[in-house]
Amino acid sequence: MPTTLDRWLTRSLFLSVGFNAMGAFALALPQVFYPILGIPVPPHPVYQAVTVLTIALFGLGYLLQARAVQRDRTFLTIAALGKAGFFGIFLVSWIAGLVPWTAPLVTFGDVIFAAVFVAWLWKTRSEQV
Repeated sequence: MPTTLDRWLTRSLFLSVGFNAMGAFALALPQVFYPILGIPVPPHPVYQAVTVLTIALFGLGYLLQARAVQRDRTFLTIAALGKAGFFGIFLVSWIAGLVPWTAPLVTFGDVIFAAVFVAWLWKTRSEQV
C-alpha cells in the first residue's frame, strides 16, 4: 500500500514531466524565452540542442519513474541533484549579477521537486536491497 510520501513522489514525478516539457519548449525557442530569463542566446545552436535534449530525456525518465512499480534510487538521486543544481546555477548567477531575480524564481519549482525526491530517498533508505 503506497504511503503519503509515495503518492507525493508520484505526483511530483508527473509534475516534473510537465515542468521539463515546458522548460525544453522554452529553451528550444531562445529568441523568445531567453530574454524573459535575462540570459544570452547561446552562440551556437548545438549548445541549445544539447540542453533541450537533456531536459527532454530527464522528463522521459520522470514519466517512466512515475509509472514504475519499483523506483530506481540511482535515477532519483541523480534527478534530485540535477533539479537542485539547475536551480543553484540560476541562483548563483543571480547573486553574481548575471541574470535578473526572475531567473531563479522561474526555476524554484525544481528545488521543490528535489526536496520531495530527497525526502523519499531518505525515508526509504533502509529499504535498499
